Amino acid sequence: MANVTVSDNRRAYDAIMREVRRMGRATVTIGIHGDAGQHRQAEGMTVAQIGAVHEFGTAEIPERSFLRATVDGDATIAEYAEDQVREVATGKTYATKAANRIGLVAVGAVKRRIQTRIPPPLSEATRAKRTAKAAHGGGLAGMGGAQTPLIDSGQLIQSIQYRAEV
Repeated sequence: MANVTVSDNRRAYDAIMREVRRMGRATVTIGIHGDAGQHRQAEGMTVAQIGAVHEFGTAEIPERSFLRATVDGDATIAEYAEDQVREVATGKTYATKAANRIGLVAVGAVKRRIQTRIPPPLSEATRAKRTAKAAHGGGLAGMGGAQTPLIDSGQLIQSIQYRAEV
């Protein structure tokens, strides 16, 4: 039988418990935050407003949920968050680092979902408008943007960020 050494390190324990409490108060938001600025192509609308239009839809624009559907449908985000909490609880990382890692993973998942061409497909009118714009050097036609919903200029997808508050 192997010898096991147990030691009592109160300072290390207190430090871990401080980080666990910090992690318990942490918030990580993912999306297009209000300070993302004005949308270049939609006069008078912010990028966050454009994102909300696409996330929830309108009478004229179909819903293409890129935030809710990703967070609700991708279990790996919650699993990763649990792993990060466990890392904090075992003293392997700090709450700030764990919260930032969770944010990065979630933002990556949202951006990947957008790139998968969230249904429904673009209308024929939108496809024609984007093809014409691409012919004159506008949009992201070379990157599949001309026919990918939610990707035209790239401003929306580039505006998806996270904020971690610990």
